[in-house]
Amino acid sequence: PNILYQETDESINLALVDFDWAGEAGKVSYPSFLNIQSVKRHPDARSDKVITPEHDIFSLNTFMMDL
Repeated sequence: PNILYQETDESINLALVDFDWAGEAGKVSYPSFLNIQSVKRHPDARSDKVITPEHDIFSLNTFMMDL
């Protein structure tokens, strides 16, 4: 994901932003060129398959563990 970072004297704000494959739950699919070789993805994530909220949660958890 893309990370937006803002630091002030009082706080640090972070936002994760990635709208490449955004859409209503259950109505958007992965592209036909999905990289499953070098990117850790949910076991059910495959090219041209529907993206589920579980896939998003898996990706977010994976990203957070790598910080």
